Amino acid sequence: MRPINRFLLDHDLRISQNPCVSPDFCLDWAALRHQLVQGHSLKEWPASTFETAAGAWLLLEDPATGDCAWRLCTKDGRTAADAVLSEGASLQDGTAVFPASWENLLRLKNLIQERDPESTIFPTAAANLGRSTLGIGARFTTLHWPAVEWAMAFLDLGVTANQNSIPRELVYDVDAMLEGRLDTVPFPCIGTSVP
Repeated sequence: MRPINRFLLDHDLRISQNPCVSPDFCLDWAALRHQLVQGHSLKEWPASTFETAAGAWLLLEDPATGDCAWRLCTKDGRTAADAVLSEGASLQDGTAVFPASWENLLRLKNLIQERDPESTIFPTAAANLGRSTLGIGARFTTLHWPAVEWAMAFLDLGVTANQNSIPRELVYDVDAMLEGRLDTVPFPCIGTSVP
């Protein structure tokens, strides 16, 4: 476990309280692994499903803490847990689980792209990146995002989003924003929540 995660655990900070506290989406793997091995059910995220040569993957989450794990259902049901990602654990149903750590995410990226080089799960760069993408950075430009995205897709060109506030600016329900009904992310370090 990296030092930042030890600090967060010592101060009882959880991903569910602030998802920006760590590059890992599993701060307490020992506790989450124990739950999984004991057969506790966690929230499944069906939209996270994808396949690699090892089998089918699904993201699981403990709603109380926000800690996440990858569950692997192998094609043969016999792959050793540690053979694919680090810190794996085998479950009684024949699946394996792994912490949703930064280290494992990097390994997953390679496994996904080895199976499908055209996969769009992770951003990739091609040799013509500098000549074929549009950087979205100015706030007024993001107001025109739907048209920009459509035009670039129509031209088969990529879009490089380099403005970190784009998700906040891509509000489809302006009334919900004006009425203060948007979900927020807590940032205790600055003493507020950010939509």
